[in-house]
Amino acid sequence: MVEPTLARLDPARLKQHEEVEPARLRRVVRAMKSAGLLRKALAADEKTLVLLDGTHRLAALRRLGCTSVPVLLFDYMSDEIVVKPGARKVAYSKEAVLEAGLSEKKLPPKSTRHMIRRKDGSLMHISKVEPVVDMTLAEMGAPNTRRESRR
Repeated sequence: MVEPTLARLDPARLKQHEEVEPARLRRVVRAMKSAGLLRKALAADEKTLVLLDGTHRLAALRRLGCTSVPVLLFDYMSDEIVVKPGARKVAYSKEAVLEAGLSEKKLPPKSTRHMIRRKDGSLMHISKVEPVVDMTLAEMGAPNTRRESRR
């Protein structure tokens, strides 16, 4: 199975390939403010830093002023990573995802689902391997947050 690497990166370096839904972003920002933390790491391609999972979490972290976020880095071109159609049921190639991430023309929101091929050939969503980090907003450099111990 794929061997991703967990890193802390400046969120400005990460590249979204999908547009953000404003209402969903507002909900994610409220939830993060209320909890005071990010529950799970984001997922991105290790070479291009194009985001594979966590578009709304990344947008929320940026809005909250975070300067260092946990990201699970994958070899996106590995045969073990598969891109499936999202909510819009339109198929996109890995190349189209990378192109959208590296350009100003983004794909519609929730248009892709990134999956990992298990040894038995079945697929699981990439979020299933994203570690729970429970990192506070203060630990990620968000301004106006108190540094508190984790619960």
